[in-house]
Amino acid sequence: GLYDGEGNGKYLVFDLGGGTFDVSILELFENILEVRAVAGDNYLGGEDFTKILEKMFLKDQNIERTSLTVKEQNRLYRAAEKAKCALGDEESVTMELVLNDEKKETVIKAKDYEDACEELFMQIREPVKRSLSDAGLSLKDIDKVVLVGGATKSPVIRKFAAKLFHMIPDTTINPDETVALGAA
Repeated sequence: GLYDGEGNGKYLVFDLGGGTFDVSILELFENILEVRAVAGDNYLGGEDFTKILEKMFLKDQNIERTSLTVKEQNRLYRAAEKAKCALGDEESVTMELVLNDEKKETVIKAKDYEDACEELFMQIREPVKRSLSDAGLSLKDIDKVVLVGGATKSPVIRKFAAKLFHMIPDTTINPDETVALGAA
């Protein structure tokens, strides 16, 4: 979709999927797209942000993850995933989980969640720095940041990316379809 844009430019593609994170620096010049640098983290993805919510719930309820059955762990993951999606529209969400016929609830504020994600944000910064360095560019040289990968639909990720790059990232491309469109 970059060819359909406003012409020549330097792009940073921020690809945060479910289980991996990749950064690509691309340069488009006269319809030739050149990859200037690539960096990433094969062990960082959207699932890590879901696990943060799981940990917040378990800590608030004073529950050890190892005490949960596999079914309960799966229900906890689904509740955390649902909460992660809801945090985009709400300032706080209530995570609920039924354990031993008892309903457990934890209210999670968006700001607390964002603070708890700081370690993951630090992990994201490293490949970004490395890709810019490898390309011989600085942030001010980047014309557009494009968010791809399902995890970039999360408002906490979009807010972080806007702060990191000092610009509003391009979210016009469907992040779930981008890789398939590029391959096609």
